Amino acid sequence: NAVKNSFPVDINLKMNIGYLKDIIKKKMEPYFDNIPAHEINLWSVNIPIEGEDLETKIYAENIKEQYQDLIDKKVILVRAPPFSGKTSIAQIMEHSLVHAPEFSNYRVIRVSLLWRLHISWSTFGERWKSIVGVSWKEWIDQCDLIPTILILDEAQLIYAKDKKVDENNIESADQFWFVVK
Repeated sequence: NAVKNSFPVDINLKMNIGYLKDIIKKKMEPYFDNIPAHEINLWSVNIPIEGEDLETKIYAENIKEQYQDLIDKKVILVRAPPFSGKTSIAQIMEHSLVHAPEFSNYRVIRVSLLWRLHISWSTFGERWKSIVGVSWKEWIDQCDLIPTILILDEAQLIYAKDKKVDENNIESADQFWFVVK
C-alpha cells in the first residue's frame, strides 16, 4: 500500500537526488541494508489520497486572503521564479473564485498566454482574439457590463519594458497594459 508505506522526507532545493536517496536508505533500515543508495530508483508520482489535498487546501486558504486585495486593487500581479507554482496558484484561484459565493455574480476566466506560442507585444491583439474569441476592445466593453475577473498566466510574455503605452494602438499589448496599469 503506497499511502500506508509513505513517509515524509525533509529536504531543501539545494539538496540533490543523491542526498534524497541517502535519506530514504537511512529511513528504510533494515529494508535497504543490502542496496547501495546510488542504486535506488526514484520516480516523481502523484498518489491520490482520500479526502482533501493538504497542499491545495493551503493554497486555497491563502487565495481567500487575497479576495479583499482583488476587490480593492482590481489587479494582483504574482511574480516568482520559474517553476515555483504560479500556474498552480492561477488554477486554484480560478477554481476558488468560481465556487466562492461572494463572486457568484462574476465572470471568472483564466487565460494562459502559453496556450498560444509566439505571443509578443505586437501580436497580442491577434493572439488574444484567437484565445478568447473576441478582440481586447470587445472584451473591455463586455467587462463594463459584466463584473469580470481575468486571471492571466504568463503575462510577462507580452511585456516590453522600453515601450510607452499608446492608447490608440488597439492591436498591440499597449491596450492590455493601459487597462491593467
